[in-house]
Amino acid sequence: MTLNRMFMFKSKYWLIPLLLIPIILTNCAKRGTITGGPKDTLAPVMTSSVPKNFETNFKGNSIKINFNEYIKIKDANKQVIVSPPLKNNLKIVPQGGASKDITISFSDTLQANTTYSINFGQSIVDNNEENPYTAFKYVFSTGDAIDSLQVKGGLSDALSNVTDKNVTVMLYPAETFTDSTIYKQTPYYLTNTLEYGSEFEIGNVKEGAYYLVAVKDENKNNIFDPNQDKIAFNPKPIQLPKDSLYTLTLFKEQLEYAVKRPVQLANNKVNFGVVASDYNDFKVETELNGEKSETRFTKIVDKDSIQLWLPKIDIKNDSIQINVSNKGIVKTQKLKLKSMKTADTLQINIPKSNSLNFRDSFKIQVNTPIEKFDATKVVLTKKDSTALAFTSSVKKLENQIVFDFEKEENQAYNLTVLPGAISDFYGFKNDTLQTTLTTKQYSDYGNLILSFTNPESFPFIIQLLDEKEKMVYEAYSENKLSFEFNAIDPKKYMVRVIYDTDKNKEWTTGSYLEKRQPEKVFYFPALLDVRANWDVNQTINLAE
Repeated sequence: MTLNRMFMFKSKYWLIPLLLIPIILTNCAKRGTITGGPKDTLAPVMTSSVPKNFETNFKGNSIKINFNEYIKIKDANKQVIVSPPLKNNLKIVPQGGASKDITISFSDTLQANTTYSINFGQSIVDNNEENPYTAFKYVFSTGDAIDSLQVKGGLSDALSNVTDKNVTVMLYPAETFTDSTIYKQTPYYLTNTLEYGSEFEIGNVKEGAYYLVAVKDENKNNIFDPNQDKIAFNPKPIQLPKDSLYTLTLFKEQLEYAVKRPVQLANNKVNFGVVASDYNDFKVETELNGEKSETRFTKIVDKDSIQLWLPKIDIKNDSIQINVSNKGIVKTQKLKLKSMKTADTLQINIPKSNSLNFRDSFKIQVNTPIEKFDATKVVLTKKDSTALAFTSSVKKLENQIVFDFEKEENQAYNLTVLPGAISDFYGFKNDTLQTTLTTKQYSDYGNLILSFTNPESFPFIIQLLDEKEKMVYEAYSENKLSFEFNAIDPKKYMVRVIYDTDKNKEWTTGSYLEKRQPEKVFYFPALLDVRANWDVNQTINLAE
C-alpha cells in the first residue's frame, strides 16, 4: 500500500468519531428533557357498582363502587351527606389510601319503601392531582320505586353581600313538624350548598308537604343551635309536586339577654360578658359582702363585655353580687374575690398629633371611669392662637370625651387639657395634656350624591361600606330621596339600604320562633369609586 493510500484510509476512519459526536450529544439532550406528559386535569368516574346506582328493592347493608382510576376519600365526615339521615355514620373503606373501589357499609336498619341518596360532595378525588368527582350521588330505594321530585332554590345573607358557603338545607315532613323540631331532630331530607355556591337542590323527594329550613350548621349535627348557627326558613309548608323556586334568607338571631360568669382581673376590676341587643337601658348594681357598694362600669371597645370597677378596699374573703338590668330584666352573678394587684391608675389616650376629617368629632379615650369633666379647663386655639368655641360631651359607657367644633381647610388646632379637667372614679386627676389637630383641603376629599327611586317603604337607612363591608358613613331617610355625602375619604364604596320596618334606626334581625324575617336589605351591585376633588352622582333604582 502506498503512503498516499494509507493516509487516505486512516483519514476516512478518523472522521467517523467526529460525525458520531453530535448524534450522541443530541440523544443525551433529548433524554434530559423528558417531562412526564401533560398534567392530569380529569376527575375520576364511576364505572360500575354493586348494587347498581338507582337500584330498587335494596336489601343489603353494603355497596361497592368501582372507578376508572385510583381514587382517595377526603373529609368524608364533612362532605358525605345521606338523605334521609342515618343515626350512625356510614363506614367507607378504604380511607387514607388509594384504591380503584370503595365499600360503603350501613349499621342502621333502613326504612321500608324509602329512597336514600348518598351525596359525596367533593370527597372523591383522583390519587395523583386530587381532581374531585364533583356532585357524584348514589341513589337506591328499599321499595319498588325511586322518588324523583326535587326542591330547588337559592340562599342569600340577610345583611352581608356575601352568602355563607357550606349551608345545610333541610326538609321536615309537615305532619310531624312542630316549632321545636329543628332544635331536637334531624331532617328527613337534606343537602348542602357546597357544590352549588348559593343555590341548593334536594333530589329524590317523595310527594307531600314539608317545612323548608336552612342552617349554617357549625356543629355539623343537622340540628339548629341558635348560639352558633345562622338560620333561614320558609314561613309556610311547601307542597310537592309543585314547580317553584324558593329563596331563603340566612340570618343570625339576636340571642336572649344573658350575663356571663364574671372574672376578677385585678383588686379593683372585674370583667363579664353580656348578650344584649343594645345598652340603652343598661344598669349595673353591686352588693359587696351583702351591702350595696358604689361601683362603676364601662364597655370594652369592640367586645360584648363589661368592665366593672370596684372601690379601693382591702380584700379579705370578700364576695360580690352583681345585678345587671337590661330593659327591666335583672340577671345576677356572684363572685368570690381574692387579693390581687390594683389595676393601673388614670391614663388618657390623646395622640400628640391627629389628622381630622371635616365630618369627624375628636375623641379622648380614658382607661378608668370618668367621674367629672370640667370643660372650662380645656382650651382650643387655631394656629394663630385665636381661641375657638367648641362643644363637648362625656360618653360614660364608652368612657370617652367627645369634642365638636367648626373646622376650616388646611388649618391646625391646638387642644390643651389643663390639670384637673378630668377626674376618675378613684379621685385621680390629669396633668397637662396637649395635642395638635390638623385638617386637609376639601380638594383632598370627594363628594358622593345619591338619588333613590322606587323605595319599597319609608323609613330606610343608607350606609356606605368599604370593600370589607365595614360601615363608614350613614344617613337616615324618613321621606327624602336625595342625599349628599360630602368630604368623604377617597376610596371605593358599597351602598347598602336597610328598610327600617320597626323604626329603631338600625337593622333588626329575624326570629324563627316569632316567624319574623329580618328587615330587608338592598345592595347596589356596583362599587362607587369616589376620588379626591371629584363629585360622583349616582341614581339608584331600589326596585331593581
